[in-house]
Amino acid sequence: MSDEIINGAPVQPGAIESPATPRLALTRLEAAKAIGVSAPTIDRLTQRGLLRPSRATRRPLYAVKEIERFLKATTPAAEWEI
Repeated sequence: MSDEIINGAPVQPGAIESPATPRLALTRLEAAKAIGVSAPTIDRLTQRGLLRPSRATRRPLYAVKEIERFLKATTPAAEWEI
């Protein structure tokens, strides 16, 4: 069932991507989902200093570039050469 109607037609949730500015940072749960781990794993990686969140807001935000840096730093070089 649709939640939204645009120009008289029902639209399924998630069917419209926002053409706005791309996301620069992810929440803890979004970061976990993005790399395929649990939220507590994100917490452990942060505590170990392997992931560095921004603390500019009340809740930590993980920059997309920081997640990419982490993945590259923890992946053998041969996997990045495609």
